[in-house]
Amino acid sequence: MKRSYGMFGLAVMPPILSIPITAVLAAKYFKHDRRTLPVLVSAVVVWSVVLSTAWGFIR
Repeated sequence: MKRSYGMFGLAVMPPILSIPITAVLAAKYFKHDRRTLPVLVSAVVVWSVVLSTAWGFIR
């Protein structure tokens, strides 16, 4: 998964996996990359906006 998708592929996974599992995988594979935390935080923010917007249209 690390070679195929990289950090950005892992950032897309929180709805599929849980956030703690995604954080553990990121810490294991990308602990020396300075972009890891900003990418994961921005992915959670983007997913929350997407899911909240989708819920607003459904309801």
